[in-house]
Amino acid sequence: TIRQLRKKVKRFVVPMGVGSHLRRWGIPPEKISELNWHDAVVVNDSLRIISTPAHHRSNRTFEQRKTLWSSYVVEAGPYKVYFSGDTGYSKHFKLIGEQYGPIDLALLECGQYNERWSRSHMFPWQTVRAAQDLRAGTVIPIHWGKFAESTHPWNEPVNRLMQSADSVNLPVSVPYIGEPFSIGDPPLVYRWWDFK
Repeated sequence: TIRQLRKKVKRFVVPMGVGSHLRRWGIPPEKISELNWHDAVVVNDSLRIISTPAHHRSNRTFEQRKTLWSSYVVEAGPYKVYFSGDTGYSKHFKLIGEQYGPIDLALLECGQYNERWSRSHMFPWQTVRAAQDLRAGTVIPIHWGKFAESTHPWNEPVNRLMQSADSVNLPVSVPYIGEPFSIGDPPLVYRWWDFK
């Protein structure tokens, strides 16, 4: 994927230690910004990306903790967008909300959960709690409908998320894959995923 994107992407913003992989895949070093938690890169006058904590692991082999793992706050003009990436629930969401919130739009993982790896992926009710900690205006659930890494049905995460979000009046937007959504638009709430 990185090799296919390398000519289309002006800058790769990655956690500490990941740059060595990108350089090995042919990305010029001047196009790579490696960030520690709370480091930021200014892309232009109206776009800043801040690396924030996440609770995961950083390995695709048996060796672990060779690189950092991150979530991101993207400040685009007057708006703040949060991207969780893979993460388990912990106090880092509250700390991010206190330091960078409120968040206009939070893209939060809500799938591929299991008690065996609960420190790496959130259960849907934890996604709602994370959104509250971040003081998020709207949530778009991610990491739930593409790959099957757990034992739950593919659409269970979003169904459980909607139930939990409804109980606390949290706006959730679930666009079709690839469908645009703009901050300030009403949430996309048609249940396109409700089929067997």
